[in-house]
Amino acid sequence: MLLLLAPLLLSCSTSSTLEAARCDLDLAEPSPAEASPGQVVSLAARPLTSTWDTAVFVGDQRASGVEISREGCTSCDSCRELAECTACGDCDTCDQLCEETCVETILFQVPDLAAGIFELRVYNAYGQGGAATLQVQDSGGDTGTGGTGTGDTGTGDTGTGDTGAGDTGTSQLR
Repeated sequence: MLLLLAPLLLSCSTSSTLEAARCDLDLAEPSPAEASPGQVVSLAARPLTSTWDTAVFVGDQRASGVEISREGCTSCDSCRELAECTACGDCDTCDQLCEETCVETILFQVPDLAAGIFELRVYNAYGQGGAATLQVQDSGGDTGTGGTGTGDTGTGDTGTGDTGAGDTGTSQLR
């Protein structure tokens, strides 16, 4: 009897598998390459998804203020869809178009870190990427290195603006 029920049990079984594209994200060098905590940095990367599923880490600290920009990517996305290519896969039909037209960028705010060189890592629904580095500068106040010293030339005060003629000294003596 059990042998007769086995085919029925197996035929009623349904399973589905959801395939998600997983890949290494390509990261370019950040701009600027040196930044202070709180400063906004731009990082070209691909493939990108959306802000809500993207995390950027500078060293072991998560960056805040993450924003994703995908400019000129509509034709690339359409081509990949028509060619049945994934964002992670090689797509000979669309690769050149995507390279020429699609610019994907992440903006993020540098976390509060001590000065040093830190690895950048990005995580999103497609996968993760790392290999770019960011030089974090000391945020310990004004170091004086940002100024050129040319702002005050001393030529603005010629000494001729106050001739002394307006102040006779007699109005306060009464």
